[in-house]
Amino acid sequence: MTAQINDIFSYEENDYGVSAIEFPGRFFSIKRLGIAPVSLHSACWRGYIATFSIHNGKLILNALDTNNGNGAAQAVAINGVMPEITIPERLSKDYSEWRDWQYHDVNKLIRYTGRVMITDDFIHERYIHMGFQSPLSYRKVIELSFDKGRLTGASDLSETVANLRETQEMESRESQLARLPLWIEDCFDLGYDTKVYFR
Repeated sequence: MTAQINDIFSYEENDYGVSAIEFPGRFFSIKRLGIAPVSLHSACWRGYIATFSIHNGKLILNALDTNNGNGAAQAVAINGVMPEITIPERLSKDYSEWRDWQYHDVNKLIRYTGRVMITDDFIHERYIHMGFQSPLSYRKVIELSFDKGRLTGASDLSETVANLRETQEMESRESQLARLPLWIEDCFDLGYDTKVYFR
């Protein structure tokens, strides 16, 4: 398995990774857009990378990189925007119908209520070769709060997380192997129950 690419969150002129979501099922669903992609590669099993930001105090989807499920679907508009469609280079015969879809300037309002943790400045010594990395593995950690898509608060948790790193050891390899199926599931889960156990 491979570490997964995070969605992007552009906030105050910086790009962060989306590292934890309080209510993942309510935040963003590509299926609700009518898109059912296949894996882009081993670092993106879900088949898409979304970019979010705050515009006029509200949470929006800016961009989306995804695909047509290897020929299984026609492109759909998101907020009236159609994707730029490209054919990936060096396709094998088995993937001859594959198309990449790149949506730009979508500006779709996301009416999410809950918290989202965004991170930057990854600590490479804490790398885990599986799923999404823990917010504890970043030096910069910001928690954003939303009410029906409106930004209601922002807290810099970087110092709190730094203090926790000094007191909490990383889980041992032996412990991970002992609970392997659950550990793998937790690695791919962005929910606060598994990624933000320190709140």
